[in-house]
Amino acid sequence: MVMAVVINQKSSLCISGDYGGEICVWKVESGETDFLVKWHHHQDWRYSGIASLAISSDFLYSGSGDKTIKAWSVQVC
Repeated sequence: MVMAVVINQKSSLCISGDYGGEICVWKVESGETDFLVKWHHHQDWRYSGIASLAISSDFLYSGSGDKTIKAWSVQVC
């Protein structure tokens, strides 16, 4: 179940975070959607998936139920 979505119009990226802790990145251009990469978020006993996402020019930030915030490089996309 998707819990958070963020779109970066400048780089045409659509990024989702789900209850299972996965972050998926797609490139969306001219009606075409290409899957790029999937990341797995840290888990611990309080874990409840990706609760929030924010994006800057070079990094994606994710917040989760384990009370952590992580930075992911979107330059690999």
